[in-house]
Order: sequence, then C-alpha cells, then structure tokens
Amino acid sequence: MLHALTAPVGKTLAIGGLVLALAAISRPHEQHHGRRLVLHAEARPEATYLTVFHDNQLFMKSDGRALSTLIFTTRGNVGAHCKAVAEAPACHWVGTEQLVPINAHEYSYSYTEELLGCDEGAVQACIDTPRTGIVTVEE
Repeated sequence: MLHALTAPVGKTLAIGGLVLALAAISRPHEQHHGRRLVLHAEARPEATYLTVFHDNQLFMKSDGRALSTLIFTTRGNVGAHCKAVAEAPACHWVGTEQLVPINAHEYSYSYTEELLGCDEGAVQACIDTPRTGIVTVEE
C-alpha cells in the first residue's frame, strides 16, 4: 500500500515563507546609488543642442565606483530655423558630449556637433555651436 506524505497546506506555506524571509534577510544587499549630474556651460539662446541633459541635469545609476570618462552621442533632425523637427525636409546632425573626470565630484565637459547631411529641399542655415564647461556630481 502506498502512503502519501501529508502536511497541512497552511503549515507548509508558513514554513516556506519563513525560509524565504530568512534567506532574504541574511543575503547581503547590493547597494544602488544614483548620481545627479549638473551641467554648467554657457548656452546660446537661439541654438539647438543635441544633448542628454534636460534642464541642465542628468540622472544616472551608480555603483559607487570612481568617475570615469563618459561619451554621449545624440542624433537629431534640424529644420530651416535651426530647431529640432520630426518631419522632412531636414538636416541631420549628431551631437557628441564628452565628460572627463577632473576629481571625485567634477567632470570637464565638451560638446561638438557634426552635420551628417540634408534631405533634398532642406535649407542648411545652422552653424555649429560647440561649448565647454563643468559638470558637477551629486550623490
């Protein structure tokens, strides 16, 4: 005759839950930090910058390691009035931002643009707007 091992379901779930809770408490937790990067650079009011900074801020995840060089590239379409557009005809640009650590809480910042080409009928009336500055880091 076969006998099944039986235990009340509630007791089994309670013991299983307790084991999982103890495992979670005893396991070391990874600490995830965030960094707020704040851009301090002059901007021409009539210029369109292809940047990852919004309102001169960028929020990034951090593992607590020392700062390292960061390079961001952003592509965009720019119309006849040198403003970003979604429709054609437009000229196609790429903006490159390079952040190089100066110390534990600051980067030097440089921004350059490159014209990749224009759609047929697009008017290219924009100029490059390179800029430099400092990016501060808040943990």
